[in-house]
Amino acid sequence: LAPGGIAKAWVGGPCLEPIEIGRFEAAISKVGPYGGKPDGHYYFVSDEAKAHVKQHGVPYGSW
Repeated sequence: LAPGGIAKAWVGGPCLEPIEIGRFEAAISKVGPYGGKPDGHYYFVSDEAKAHVKQHGVPYGSW
């Protein structure tokens, strides 16, 4: 999924222009990536990445 939680799906072929067949929006899970189970952990985000997002924001429009 792209930032913002939106994914789109297209179908196409050699003689067919791409046709959008679906647009899906994710829901945020507050229990984390392992469903709140013990020993789960979140992906480590470096200080450099945090600073970049703080300065420039999340690039939602680029996805």
